[in-house]
Amino acid sequence: MTIYKLEEDPTIFIAPIYYGNLFVYRMVQVRTPNNRVLIRNIDLKKDKLTVHGTEIEESKLKRLHDSLTLGIRQGHIYVNCDGACYFQVLGKLFKPIHKVIFDWSPFDVVVPNSVNESLRQELKEKVNEIDTLNRQLLSTIASYEEAKNEAKELKEQVLEHVKTQKDKEMELKMVNEQLSLVDFELVSNKIELESSKKAVLDLQDQLSTCKNECQDMKNQLSLNMKTNEEFVIKLKDSQQEISTLKSELNSTN
Repeated sequence: MTIYKLEEDPTIFIAPIYYGNLFVYRMVQVRTPNNRVLIRNIDLKKDKLTVHGTEIEESKLKRLHDSLTLGIRQGHIYVNCDGACYFQVLGKLFKPIHKVIFDWSPFDVVVPNSVNESLRQELKEKVNEIDTLNRQLLSTIASYEEAKNEAKELKEQVLEHVKTQKDKEMELKMVNEQLSLVDFELVSNKIELESSKKAVLDLQDQLSTCKNECQDMKNQLSLNMKTNEEFVIKLKDSQQEISTLKSELNSTN
């Protein structure tokens, strides 16, 4: 088994030889469309072909054959390791008017510094960016769901707090009403107390007046008792005098 390395010389091109034969290829050296040299024919049933270090697998030979065949028996495409192409039509080689690059990527071949490789690398970077963005999006969604759940819990807490606040406001209202009632009672009691104080003062004045009157009456009574004592003494003296006079009268008779 021989391994043919297409990447060893970019002037070497290959193309299928027969329509429908997936294994036999012609290997030529092309410097210009009019300057080509047959190197050999290769049979990929028994030999191997590598392009930039990647072996073309047997399962992909049909795709390679079909990719290098122009229409239905209209010609073949010669391709080198970097994807440069020549069209073979009616036995002649033609260089494409527009630059045509054969894409080796379906065969797992990585062409260094190629446009396809740059695009593939850019695509890979974009895919990585998309994967990163997807992970960030998933993380953001998870964070959003977590924040949503937290917001729901906070909402429930706020509703509970509002309910508690309303209950406290009702309790406070009842306490204020009770305080207002107590204040009213205090004012009423204060008024009654002031009235009681005035009544006490009036009673104290009356008591003082009564005390003064009692003292006056006591003084008057004392004076009357003294006068009565003097009167009794005078009465006794008068009785003594009368008794003496009676005795004198009796003795005269």
